Amino acid sequence: REPPLGPLGRSLASSGLEDTAILREITFDAGLTLKPTPELALSIVGNNLTAPSHGFHPVSVGGGAGVAFGDFSLEGDLVADFVTWDETALRAMAGFEMLFADHVSARVGYRFDEGAESHALSGGVGYIDRTFDVDMAVRRTVAGDAATAIVLGFTYHLDSTGLTPGPGEAF
Repeated sequence: REPPLGPLGRSLASSGLEDTAILREITFDAGLTLKPTPELALSIVGNNLTAPSHGFHPVSVGGGAGVAFGDFSLEGDLVADFVTWDETALRAMAGFEMLFADHVSARVGYRFDEGAESHALSGGVGYIDRTFDVDMAVRRTVAGDAATAIVLGFTYHLDSTGLTPGPGEAF
């Protein structure tokens, strides 16, 4: 049986499913970040920890380490996906970022996905302000099935409005 026809052609991801109950599940993620020094961050995260047992909400565990010195940062991540593929697949990523004039960021990265058997390169730029961030990034597969992702992002920092208490202030 073919998936329904949607805006991007026949695809379960863009057209939905006849039985959409699996997309209405409640799941949760949990993570922890430790900063043993101001320059070093270590993190661990678990995604979809209710174990829904399908690839739309894959159970995964990941960890990463990042170092930052002034306006330069470097990080690496490793994620284990337990559900999407026939066996547990790893995804390894690394990247670095530079900040220019305290507001403009530029970054590049690399990703290896064992499940999709692909290698990808990425790059992005952003503008960072006290009240908001604007980002644009492109990721292109260089080995494996051809794919290009273009991501635009906007973040509004609510704490910059004065509506939320600062350190030591009561709400």
